[in-house]
Amino acid sequence: MPLTLSSSDYVHQKKVDWPAVIEDLRARGLTITKIAACLGLNRTTVSEWRLNHEPNFASGAALLELHSRYCGEDLTKLRR
Repeated sequence: MPLTLSSSDYVHQKKVDWPAVIEDLRARGLTITKIAACLGLNRTTVSEWRLNHEPNFASGAALLELHSRYCGEDLTKLRR
């Protein structure tokens, strides 16, 4: 018997608001250059996230960890 999926079989995950994550960090005094340096990435990569480009999983996880450190766990949970 073939497998049939219905719409209720799909998991809908909320997307992270990456531009807001970056802006929260900037509001705490971190520049794009500083964010990139903390993550070991180049400035252009972080700038692209401000334009709502998706980071890869590892970079996104590192960015959320940085966000939690500077902005607090409660705000990070809201951004997830």
